[in-house]
Amino acid sequence: MRSRILGDLGLARSARATPSGRMRHVPARLSAYYVAHFTCTGIHLPFWALWLASRDVPADWIGVLIGLGYWVSIASSPLAGRISDRVGAARPPMAVLAVIAVLGFVAFSFASGVPALAVLGVITFGAHSALLPLAESITQAHAAAGNARYGPVRLWGSLAFIVASAGAGWLVEHVGAAVVPWLMASGTLACLVASQQMPKRADARVPSASDDASATTPRGVAWGALVAGMVLAGAIQATHSVYYGFGSLRWSALGLDETTIGALWAEGVVAEIVLFALAPPLVARVGPAPMWIAGALAAALRWVLLARADDLARIAVAQLLHALSFGATHLGAMDFVRRALPITRLGTGQGMYTAILGLAYGVATPAAGALYERMQGDAYLVAAAVAGVAGVIALGAGPWIVRRATTA
Repeated sequence: MRSRILGDLGLARSARATPSGRMRHVPARLSAYYVAHFTCTGIHLPFWALWLASRDVPADWIGVLIGLGYWVSIASSPLAGRISDRVGAARPPMAVLAVIAVLGFVAFSFASGVPALAVLGVITFGAHSALLPLAESITQAHAAAGNARYGPVRLWGSLAFIVASAGAGWLVEHVGAAVVPWLMASGTLACLVASQQMPKRADARVPSASDDASATTPRGVAWGALVAGMVLAGAIQATHSVYYGFGSLRWSALGLDETTIGALWAEGVVAEIVLFALAPPLVARVGPAPMWIAGALAAALRWVLLARADDLARIAVAQLLHALSFGATHLGAMDFVRRALPITRLGTGQGMYTAILGLAYGVATPAAGALYERMQGDAYLVAAAVAGVAGVIALGAGPWIVRRATTA
């Protein structure tokens, strides 16, 4: 019973993992990095905009400054992915990137003015944004080899997000927003330590010819279809820009305190965790396209609800849709990349997807800032319209994109 429970949570060693010392506790070592990384995310997403606002940055410039972090990832993530694929290792680049990000977050506490914040944002978020795709490439390699399951490993990051957002909300409420960069620096230091404990990507092996041999066998890549699928998933995710950039500000304007705001973010992620725990068999059976369709349609509904919600009860109902708007879309994208690429190109593939996400968010976040400045909560209606269009495209073209990308 104990091993079954641990297996469901991604902590037990896979039955197919090798018994060698370097392959022990692979799911737990992978999960530890997600805990560290999404501790940072649980601080950044709900409270970075509040910290910028505490520095007297106007709402439209908050959108620009947050968007800069996404824009720089367009270059930094593919570059880091290519380097990791060329050297055959992800952990050394991750160490360098984490050190740069830690120093950058410390420097934020001493910076003021939009130009200084922009320069620091490019450096710091450029480094930090490149960490996750490298970690994803390691996890996907071991998932393809049967050493771990992606959903149960990734859910530990979501649990960390809940704890971090709730804890950071309490600290911001009682200590002040000035604590946010220091919390980010501490979380990124944890990323540095955890990244060096991850199993090596090169240690991932498909145990036998009867398993997924395509994961390690060189084969052609349908780059056009691969990019199309990434763009579709990125467009759905980018509809979260109003929520990520200005959700906390909106709820604060409605009279909710920081602790309640943190709890609302946590609620959405609880729903996401349930999906991550239960979804692996479903994703394996239906594939990426249905996950994208569900994610897009849920996003459209969620943004309409948040545009009209002005009390805690209705906001709480809308937050449950995070399981699909983010979670289903993300699981579909990760499964798509894993199916479309061999292990030796996963670093490049994850870097490409992060770059496309960066481009999507880099366009959407400043636009969200301008929309929020003028429309307040009604800015969500624009996001709902984009999600609806993405859902129609996913319904019509999604299955063809997946077939083309995975049968090259």
